[in-house]
Amino acid sequence: MIEVIKEQHPEVSDQRIIQLLNRANREFSIQSRVSNSSYVVSGGTVKNQTYYTLPTAITTIEDVYINKECADRLAGKPKKEDEDLT
Repeated sequence: MIEVIKEQHPEVSDQRIIQLLNRANREFSIQSRVSNSSYVVSGGTVKNQTYYTLPTAITTIEDVYINKECADRLAGKPKKEDEDLT
């Protein structure tokens, strides 16, 4: 892809082309939802903790499983915030 782009735009650096291709790939993946994977919270979950830091590559969360059971979806934000966020 870089070589093909360079043929039409030789003034653009390889690094800039890579950045733009990565952005296009992320946007395509978000719009088409072609990328599916699972993620396990490192260190496990913590009782009474609602929010966790996730990798930026995660764009949507379809299901959450706790002890191999699908957790109920919340209709909105929880009424009680995590203590470390208040």
